[in-house]
Amino acid sequence: MAVEASSSNGVAAELEKELLKIRPHVNSGLVHQKTPANLLIALEATFAEQGTQQSPVAYFAGLVTTLEQTIQKDSPKPRIEDGAILPAVLYLLALVIPFVPSTVLRSNLSTLLPVVAPLFPVVHDQAPPLRSLIGIYASLIPSLDAARLSTPQLPQSYASVLELTMDPRPKVRKKAQETVSKILGSPPPPTTKHPYLEQSADYIMGILKAVEKGTVHGKSHDSSAEVGIWCCTLIKSIAGLWPESHLSDLVNSVLRLPRLFSPFLTSQSFELLSALLVTPTFGSASSHLPIILSTLMSSPPSPSAPVVAQSWLEAVENTMVAFARADPQACSEQLPNTWKVIWNWLKVEDAATRAATEKCLVALARYCIAPANIEQGVDAARSGDQKKYDKSVLGGIINLCTTSMQALPYAHSISSLLRVLTSLMSRLRYRPQPSNTANEGRHPSAAEVLLPELVQLVGQLRAEKHFENRDRADEVLGMAIEVMGPKAFLQLLPLKILPSELDGPKDEGRAFLLPLLGNRITNTTLGHFVQYFVPLSEKLFDLHSTAEENNKMVEAKIWEACIDQVWACLKGYCEAPTDLTTAFTTPFAQLLTRLLYSHPSLRPPILRAFQALLRSTTSLASSATPSAEMSQSFGIDKAQAQKHLAFIKSIAGNMLSVLFNVFGSVPSDSRGMVGDVISGWLSIAEPKEIEATYTKVITLLKKNASTLTPTSTPVVHTMLDLLILLVPNLTPSTASALCALTLDNNSNLLNSTDATIQKKAYRVTSRLFEDRKVELSTEDVEALVTRLENNTTSVTSGSKRDRLHLLASAVDLLPETSLHHISLLLPEAILGTKEVGEKARHEAFDLLVCMGKKMQKGGIVRRAEIDGMEEDDTQAEANIEEFLTMMAAGLAGASPHMISATITSISCVLFEFKDAISEKMQSEVTSTIITFIRSNNREIVKSALGFVKVVIVSLPTSVTKPHLGELVPALLGWSHDHKNHFKSKVRHIFERMIRRFGWDVIWNAARDDDNGRFLLNLKKRKDRSNRKKAEKKDEHTDDDSDQEKDIPKSTSGNAFHDVLYGSESEDSDDEAQNTKQASNTTRPIKGKPKGEGARLRHDDDEPLDMLQGMSSHITTTNARKRRQPGEEADKFKNDEGTGRMIIDDETTAQETKDSNKKSQGDNVSARAYYEQMTSVDGFTRTATGAVKFHKDTKKRRAMEELDDDDDVEMADGTATKPHHPKKKKSIKLGQESKAKKAGGDIKRAGQQDPYAYLPLSKAGLGKKKGGKLNISITGRR
Repeated sequence: MAVEASSSNGVAAELEKELLKIRPHVNSGLVHQKTPANLLIALEATFAEQGTQQSPVAYFAGLVTTLEQTIQKDSPKPRIEDGAILPAVLYLLALVIPFVPSTVLRSNLSTLLPVVAPLFPVVHDQAPPLRSLIGIYASLIPSLDAARLSTPQLPQSYASVLELTMDPRPKVRKKAQETVSKILGSPPPPTTKHPYLEQSADYIMGILKAVEKGTVHGKSHDSSAEVGIWCCTLIKSIAGLWPESHLSDLVNSVLRLPRLFSPFLTSQSFELLSALLVTPTFGSASSHLPIILSTLMSSPPSPSAPVVAQSWLEAVENTMVAFARADPQACSEQLPNTWKVIWNWLKVEDAATRAATEKCLVALARYCIAPANIEQGVDAARSGDQKKYDKSVLGGIINLCTTSMQALPYAHSISSLLRVLTSLMSRLRYRPQPSNTANEGRHPSAAEVLLPELVQLVGQLRAEKHFENRDRADEVLGMAIEVMGPKAFLQLLPLKILPSELDGPKDEGRAFLLPLLGNRITNTTLGHFVQYFVPLSEKLFDLHSTAEENNKMVEAKIWEACIDQVWACLKGYCEAPTDLTTAFTTPFAQLLTRLLYSHPSLRPPILRAFQALLRSTTSLASSATPSAEMSQSFGIDKAQAQKHLAFIKSIAGNMLSVLFNVFGSVPSDSRGMVGDVISGWLSIAEPKEIEATYTKVITLLKKNASTLTPTSTPVVHTMLDLLILLVPNLTPSTASALCALTLDNNSNLLNSTDATIQKKAYRVTSRLFEDRKVELSTEDVEALVTRLENNTTSVTSGSKRDRLHLLASAVDLLPETSLHHISLLLPEAILGTKEVGEKARHEAFDLLVCMGKKMQKGGIVRRAEIDGMEEDDTQAEANIEEFLTMMAAGLAGASPHMISATITSISCVLFEFKDAISEKMQSEVTSTIITFIRSNNREIVKSALGFVKVVIVSLPTSVTKPHLGELVPALLGWSHDHKNHFKSKVRHIFERMIRRFGWDVIWNAARDDDNGRFLLNLKKRKDRSNRKKAEKKDEHTDDDSDQEKDIPKSTSGNAFHDVLYGSESEDSDDEAQNTKQASNTTRPIKGKPKGEGARLRHDDDEPLDMLQGMSSHITTTNARKRRQPGEEADKFKNDEGTGRMIIDDETTAQETKDSNKKSQGDNVSARAYYEQMTSVDGFTRTATGAVKFHKDTKKRRAMEELDDDDDVEMADGTATKPHHPKKKKSIKLGQESKAKKAGGDIKRAGQQDPYAYLPLSKAGLGKKKGGKLNISITGRR
C-alpha cells in the first residue's frame, strides 16, 4: 500500500508540474491561452468548495463533465473558434488523461467515448482542438484491454486517426502518426500484436499503391509523391511492428517508389528500406534480398544528389548485412561487384557522402566476408599464384585498397580508407588451418598472410612529417598489432630506436610504435618480450647512463622515456600468454625482482603486468568455454590454462616475499597498487603459504608493538597494512586468533597512543567481522561490545571512521536479548554525525540505520542495564519507535553540539524508516523539533532547518499540515538572516512547502506575521520565473511539440543526503542554468564544412610524383597560417642591377621604435633607474628605508606615456621631441595695455585707450563653423 501511495503521489506531482505552466496564462492577451487557464482556475475552485482533492482522477471527472455540458449547451453545432470552451476542455483533457490510471479509463470508457467520438467532423477544420482530440486517443486506446478494443465507435475513431496520418497539415499529421505508433506499440496483454495492426497495414498499402499510380485523392503527380513521403515516414515509425503477412508486398511497393523520379521520395524510400532490413521480422522476406540488392545496384543515384546517395548507401549496407545473415555463400558471390561499386563513391567531393560510403564499406568488411572467402584468399596467397589470388574475393578487395592508398583521386578520402582498412584488419583475425599441416599449435592469422604490404604502406605514411591522419593510421597499426601479434608486426615495421639501427641522418625511427604496442598487445607469447624487449631495454639503459655521464640531460630523459614505454608493453604480454610456463623463467623473475627494488619508475608497469597475469590466468582456468573453442580463440585449451594456474601458484610464495619487501620500502601513500597485487597473489596462494606468511607478519607485529620507538612504529604500521590484505584469505581459526589479539588490552593496538596504529587496528578488526571470518557466541559478542563501550575515551579522531564501521558490524551481531547495548553506543553514533571528516559522518549515518534495522527486527531492551535507569526493572519491546525514543533523550543534552547532532540523527532515522513509524509518532517528533527552530543557537537552528526539509519532502501531508501554524512563523523568524545562508535555506523550504500544500495554506499560516512580506516576495519571484519560462516556451516551442526535459541534477547516491544537503533554491538553480546556457552559446563557425578544402602541399624541391605516394601530400589546413621562407623579404624593393634590397627612409612605427631601443642600449641602467623613480609601477624609499610605492595618478600616467614616446632621430643627427598639440589659450582683453611691472594699465602711444573696445578679429573664433569666442574678460581661466 505504501508503494501504491508513493506512486500516486509521484503521478500527481508530475501533473502539477504541467498545470503550473498553464495557470500563469490567466492574464494572457491571447484568448487560446487565457481560456484554458481560466477554466483550470474555475475547476480548482469547484474542487475547493466541494472539498475534493486535486488528483488526476478528479481533474478527469471534472473535465469530462464539463465537456458533456459544453456539447449540450452549444448543440447542435459546438463552437470551436479561439476562446471557445470546447477547445479549452479538449486541451486540458489531453493534458490530464496520461496521468489517469488505466483502470479508471476502462471503467469510464462508456461515458467518455460517446462524447469524444462524434467530435472528429466537428473539429476537423481547426488544428489545435483536433490535435488535442488525437492526444486523448493516444492515452485512451493503449490503456484498454483486448475486449474493450472492439467497443462500438472505437475502431471508427481509430480509423479517423489513421486517416489523419496523411493530413496535409504538418502538426496534425505528426500528432496522428505519433498516436498510431504509440497505439500499435502497446498491444493489450497477453497478445504481442495489436488487433488494429492488420487494419493499419491494409490502409497504408492502399495509400502506397495509389501513390505508385499517382491517383491519391485525385491529386497531381507532385502531390502524390508528397503523400508517399508522409507514408514512408509513418511506416518507419512502425517498421518493427509491421506484420509479416504484408512484408513482401511492402518491399515490392517500396522498390517501385524511385520510379516516380522524386528525389525526396526516393531518399525516403531508401531510408524506409533500411529500417525494414534491420527489423527482426524481416527474416520472413529474406527471399527478396537478391532482388532488393539487384534493384539497388542497377539504379545508383547521381553524385550530385548527396541526400539520395547517402540513403542509397545505407540501404545497400543493410541489404548486404541482412543478405550475409540469411545466405553467406550467396552474399559472398555478390560482394566483389558490390565492393567495387561502393568503393568508387569515395571519390566524391561531398564529405557526408564519403562518410556514408565509409560506414557501408566498414559493414561489408565486418559482416559480409565469409570464412570460406578468407580461406580461399589465404590459400591463393600461400600458393604464389598471382592470377588465382587476384580472382579471389579478398585478393580483389586488398588490391583495390593498395592501389587506392597511393592514387590521387582517393587522396582526400585517405581518412575513410584507413578506417575501412582497420575494419578489414579486424575481420582478418581469423586463423585458417593450412591444408598441409596438422591441427597443432596456433596458426597465423589471415592478416599476417594477406596484409603485410598494406601494413608497411600505412607505416610509411605514419612516419611522414606532414601526414595529417596520424590518428587513423594509429588505429590501423594498433589493430595490426592486435591481430598479427607483436612478433610478426615488428618484422614488418621494426622499431629502429637505437642509433645503430637508423638508415641515415634523415631516418627518425619508429618510436611512435611503442605506445601502440603497449596498448594493443594481448594474448601473445611472453617469450617474445624476453627475447626482444629485454635486450632492447638493456641497451637503452646503457645509452641512458652514457648520456647522464656526458651531462646530456635532455638525451638522458628521452632514453628514460623509451625505457618506460618498453616496460609498459609487459602488461600486454602478460594477458593470457600462450607460453607462460616456458617463458617465465627464473632469470626473468630475478630481473623483475631487481627492477622492483632498484627502479621505482618501473614498478607501476611491472605491477600492472602481474595484475593482468593473475586476472587472465584465473579467468581462463575457471572458464566454462569448450576446450576447442578456447584453443581457437586464445591459443590455450582448458588443460593448458590449468597448467598455467598451477605454475603461478607454485611461484606465489616467492613473489609474495618480494612484494612484501617492496611494500615495506615504499611510502605509505604509494602502497595502493602494491597492495592490490599482493591481494591478487594471496587469492591464488596455497593455504600453507598464507599461514606461513601470516605467522611471519604477526611475529613482527608483536615484537615491535610491545615497545614503540621511532624505528619500530613504521614496522607496526606496515604489518597492520599487510594484515588488512591477509584478512580475506585467513582461515577461521587464524582469524579468531587475530581478532583476540587486536581486542586484547595488552596488545596495545586499539588503545594505542599512536593514531595510525589505532586506526589500522580498528580497520583490521572491522574487516574480520565484515568478511564473517570470526564466529562469536552470544557471550563473546557482548564482551566485544562491552570492550568497545569502555574504550571510547581513548579513540583518536583519525580512528572514528573505522571504529564506527566496526560498531556497525558489532551491532549486527547482537542477540535479540542484548539490545540495551544499542542505547549505550547511541551517543557515539549521534555525535559521529557531526564529525569533521565526511567519511566518518557517512559511517555514523550508516551506523544509525544499522541500529534502526536491528531494533526493527524486534527483541528486548532491558532498561536496568542502561546507565541512569538501574532502578527500572521493566523491559521494552524493541521497535523503531522505541529507537526514536532513545534518540530523543539527546534533545535534553547539555551542549548545543549534542542537541544539533541529535536533531540531525532523528532526521536520518525518520527519513529511512518513515513507512514503519506511525503518524502519531511522526507528529510528536515534528512538534518537538519545531520548537528548536526558535532557539538562539545557530548550530541547533541549522539542524532544525534540515529536519524541516526532510519532513516536508518525505512525510505525508496529513502529518505535516497541522503543524504549519507553528512552523511557518518559526521559519519566518529566520527569513532575513543571511548568516550561515539561513535566508536561502528558508526560501528553499518555503518553495517546497508551497508546491506541497499550495500558496493559500502557507499564506493563511503567516498572514498575521510581521515577516509575511517575505512570502509575498517569494511568490512574486516564482510567478516571474514561471512567466519567463512560459514566454520562452512560446518563443521556441509549439503547443504540440515535446517539452524540453529538465536537466537531471547531480546526486550523491544517498537519498537522505540529497534531501538534507540538496540545492537551496529553484530560482538560483534556474539562474545558474540560464547563465550556463548563455556561456555555452557560441557563434556559428563560418567557412567550409569539415572535410572540404583538401589541397596538395609541396614544400620540397623534389619533383611531385602524382601517381604514387599522394596521401602524405594532402592537407586541409590554411596555407596562410604557415610562414614561407623569404616571406618577410617581399616587403622590400630590390635593385634591378645589383639585386640588393632597398630600404626606404619611411619606416613603420614599430621599426623606428626597435631602432631607438637599440640605440639606447648603452644607457639601460640609467633608463631603468629613471623608470623606477617616475613610473606608475616604481617605488621610492623613505628616510627610514621603508618602501613607498607610487600612486597611480593621472599626472604620473601622462608623464609615463610622454616618456614612452622616444626621440626621433633626424637626418642631421639631431633629435626632436614628438609634436604634441598645445592647449588653446584664451584671449585676454586689454592684454596689450597691461603694465610689465606695475599692477595697473598704461596708455601706449599710437594705440587706443585700455578696454576701449572688444576686438572683432577671428582670432577668438574656433576652427569649426559656429565656434564661440574664447575670450576672458577677467583674465582668469
